[in-house]
Amino acid sequence: MRFIIFEWLTLFHILKFSHGFVFPSFMDPDTGKQLYEFLESHNWVYENHTVVSPDGYHINAVRLPRARGEIPSNKKKPCILLVHGYASQPQLFMVPLNNSIAMMLVEAGFDVWIMASRGCVYSLKHEFLTPKDAKFWDFSFHEIAYYDIPAYMDHIRNVTGNEKISYIGHSMGGVLFLAFATIRPEYLKRIDSAHVWGPIIYNNYARSIEEKTWREDERIQKGKIKGDNEWSRLKMWLAIIFCNTKSPFLEKCMASQDGFGPDRSQIDKEKFIVHMTNDPSGSSIKTYLHVLQINQADRFQFYDYELFRNLQVYGQFKPPLYNLRSISGKIPIIISYGVNDYFAGTEDFERLIAEIPGAIGHIVPWPFFNHVDFVYAKDAKKLLYDYCVRMSKMYATVTEA
Repeated sequence: MRFIIFEWLTLFHILKFSHGFVFPSFMDPDTGKQLYEFLESHNWVYENHTVVSPDGYHINAVRLPRARGEIPSNKKKPCILLVHGYASQPQLFMVPLNNSIAMMLVEAGFDVWIMASRGCVYSLKHEFLTPKDAKFWDFSFHEIAYYDIPAYMDHIRNVTGNEKISYIGHSMGGVLFLAFATIRPEYLKRIDSAHVWGPIIYNNYARSIEEKTWREDERIQKGKIKGDNEWSRLKMWLAIIFCNTKSPFLEKCMASQDGFGPDRSQIDKEKFIVHMTNDPSGSSIKTYLHVLQINQADRFQFYDYELFRNLQVYGQFKPPLYNLRSISGKIPIIISYGVNDYFAGTEDFERLIAEIPGAIGHIVPWPFFNHVDFVYAKDAKKLLYDYCVRMSKMYATVTEA
């Protein structure tokens, strides 16, 4: 009974101050802060950029041009583009603040750009559509790879004068890059290196119950779920009530992450609520359906519209493949993965790496490293980020456009 009273008092406090989002003092001060509020509260030097894709989506990105306290100068820096996973958002690359990959890259001398993929809560505008229109959500990762990544590469070049960039993508952000590299080969000469974290393309050895449940959901298979996975204040309140450090349900909240691969030792209980109040942040169901199609067909293919529509769209009955061998040896590609990733097994990652001759496979040196540890793990700095920064610096260039 005491627990129930505590939770209702917490809810009352949140609802009472919900317009200003004043949270109880025992919660992490970043709780409930959305991207720009978070940046300003920590005195980050940042810029917000918007690019309109060729098909009309307004794609936002945060630019971190220099470290806090760094004196502005005209010296050009190597640029790097970070892209988040499915239904996630840029802030994941920034928490915890001092050990985040974004902060480390900025302090290592990079001009850091973090893209909010279309459908994310920060990229919900379109030239003539709104999120209430079903057509707004009629995209998969293919359109992001074909339109949005090239559009941002061009924008970064126009703003900075730097011809080349480095790339880091987590989960879907990694899948995006591999698709982009095969369908927009003209841009590869402008990539210094790509670091791909846990890309889920093949998952014959997946252990996630959630993944299997989604895969077997007939409503998704038949495209009957057309909506999105948008961030909402209700989800945020639920996370705050049940996932705070004093909640009796905290362990159950953390157990919700076990579907990615159990690794409670790497969950920072103080920062856990910060992550949970910002994710999921929105994407199309069609994107997830595309991934499921690839998993079931066991081939890295374009979206499958089924026989006769495929014939109309592609001129053939089966969707074309993303030809990974076509990018072999053209740029340094590093694929990092954890052996405890429940969304794909070691064998799946090894297969992917083998299909890109010259790609570097990197096993994160922690036996319980899972799919979300790339952005959640307390020790991500020493387990992964130090390596990523070192490798990115090794290949980075500053080339005039």
